[in-house]
Amino acid sequence: MGKTRLLEAVATDARALGFRVATGACLRMDAGAMPYAAIVGALRQLVRDGDPGTIAASLGAYRHEVARLLPEVVRLAGATAAPAAPGGLGPGVPDPLARLRLFEAVAGWLDRLAAATPLLLVVEDLHWADPATLDLVRSLALSLSGRTLLVVTLRTDEPAPPAVGATVAELVRDGADRLELATLDRSTFERLVAAAHGAHPGAPAEEAVDRLYERSGGNPFLALELVEAGLLEGGDTPYAGVPPSLRDILDARLASLDDGTLEVLRAAAIQPGPIDDEVLAAVLGRSIGSVGGALREARESGVLATAPGAPAFRHALQRDVLLEQLGPGERRMLHGRFADALAAGGRDPSRATAIAWHRDAAGDDARSLAAHVEAHQAAMQAFAFEAAARHGARAAELRGRVDPAHAAGLPDGPTLLEAASLAALLGGDPARSAAHARAALALAGDDAVRAVSLHDRLRWALWEAGDHEGAAREVELAVTRLGDDPAPGLRAMLTAQQAAMRMAEAEPGPALELADRAIRAARELGARDVEAIALGVRGRTQATHGQVDEGVASLRAAVAIADELHNLQGRLVGEAAIVAVLARGGRAREALAAIDAALALAEASGLGRSLGAQLCAEAARASFAIGAWDEAARRIADGLDRRPAAVIEAHLRLVALRLAAARGRDAEAAALEARLAALEPVLPDGEDRASLDVARAEAALAAGRPAAVRTLVDR
Repeated sequence: MGKTRLLEAVATDARALGFRVATGACLRMDAGAMPYAAIVGALRQLVRDGDPGTIAASLGAYRHEVARLLPEVVRLAGATAAPAAPGGLGPGVPDPLARLRLFEAVAGWLDRLAAATPLLLVVEDLHWADPATLDLVRSLALSLSGRTLLVVTLRTDEPAPPAVGATVAELVRDGADRLELATLDRSTFERLVAAAHGAHPGAPAEEAVDRLYERSGGNPFLALELVEAGLLEGGDTPYAGVPPSLRDILDARLASLDDGTLEVLRAAAIQPGPIDDEVLAAVLGRSIGSVGGALREARESGVLATAPGAPAFRHALQRDVLLEQLGPGERRMLHGRFADALAAGGRDPSRATAIAWHRDAAGDDARSLAAHVEAHQAAMQAFAFEAAARHGARAAELRGRVDPAHAAGLPDGPTLLEAASLAALLGGDPARSAAHARAALALAGDDAVRAVSLHDRLRWALWEAGDHEGAAREVELAVTRLGDDPAPGLRAMLTAQQAAMRMAEAEPGPALELADRAIRAARELGARDVEAIALGVRGRTQATHGQVDEGVASLRAAVAIADELHNLQGRLVGEAAIVAVLARGGRAREALAAIDAALALAEASGLGRSLGAQLCAEAARASFAIGAWDEAARRIADGLDRRPAAVIEAHLRLVALRLAAARGRDAEAAALEARLAALEPVLPDGEDRASLDVARAEAALAAGRPAAVRTLVDR
């Protein structure tokens, strides 16, 4: 059985057991993967098939977050507007914690639906997933309740991006069952063929089955295609007419269709994924009834299969055959019509990417430019940063060759490249971010303020890439480029950045002097956000050099400003810094009080699972340090109950290992060591790995294994 038929069987059984089933497929176009395509498809199916009142009630406070992926739920839930795009095309930085809120909102909504009716969520073709989809799938796998079953499929017989392999490995490490669908052995193959042939009189000839096995290579999908084409039937030599390839079967199926149906199928082949009859009718200028009739004929002939909620081509090769029948001009025309039809609908990130891709393929640079700008904004709103970077860079490329008269009201090249740089940075690709920032600098011309902003963007990218000297150099270049320009707010920010670049120096004087200068300038200007940043730099510098009380006071002042500005990210970052300062300063009891304050804030902000688990790990460490072992155990259990990401689970279990060793529980320690061995690859090199070795050494010493202790100490 192939994956498609296996999923059909699983879905049928799940429905029989009372499950609600939602399926979505990852899609890849010529320009790259469509962000969140599988998740959007599954969520849209839930909304379409569900009772509107029930869906609206289940969304509740989650509606605005879910609307980042599915804009129509805002209207369904009775609200008036979707959330604004974070950051847009300007230099502002989206709140990084907002992505966690989105993921937790999706999981929370699905849990509410599953509380009433258990849910089977299927994500197909993960090998085509974009990074944002991979992140959301990992988050859902950890956070969904026991009433939701998540099934993910992918092909392993062709190369996939490393991120896909890492995602699969993490899912398995966190407890997912992995099922490999290998080619069938001869006896299993014979049973499959017999079952598929069951509607026909008589058993298939042994010779025909042998030749079918040889021709299909034991691939169940290809074998069933051959059986359904009638290649086990007729005459003394039932295999005499076997086509040499699957393509011949597909050609034969198309030959049986009338011209009207073929016109519909050729148009449908332009758009990857399930076929939307309403969109297709708009593209062709035909009625939905006419298009629906053609699709039914195609299903009956075996060209289309019925995916959940929508028909789809049975095989990618069938789509390729139809595309080859279109001339270049026809393709461009159909791409343009698809873009128009899709643009009449919502603007979820997946649809916006499809529109931009169709505009590109239609060869209309001016409309393509506008579409990529919109797709960038939609991707940023949904925190699909890799897609946003791709769209921003493509828009910048188009901006350079589109007549300015046709680009009125659209951002210029440097602005688009800066937006692409920010998106790449937030997406974890500092090298690409730096490349975009340098390209934008080359186009900045004499605009000193813009150049300074771009130097600062490059500074951030280089810092994240580990080039701290290069980052410091960019700050100095920004100061030089600003010159005598009277931009006091920008100058204050640059001074705070200069201080940050010098925090780790052996002598704290220069960093503190710069931080104080930035604070004074920010206060004169009323620039509270800059003041908070400078206070944070001063606080960390003070604490690093032994002035713990002064450092905590500065950090608390920064948190107070963040609170005043309703800056959740600033508050949480500040609270986390206070926790770290107190813990490193040996003031574990104070650290625990700070952790509880931060944990309450995380819970109130909808981040109890992700940040909450991280704070539980900090609390467990602090409790263990002061000998509050029962409290440490409670904090560990609380953190693990939140089903954290792998790296946070490792932090929690590391403390649990030290606790088990201290209590002399050798069997428990052994089980924890085995789990930590599986989690070790997710730990960054350096302090985390060293802490793991310390915990292992303590466990070995407690268990009377001095040789193991010596090995760990030597390492």
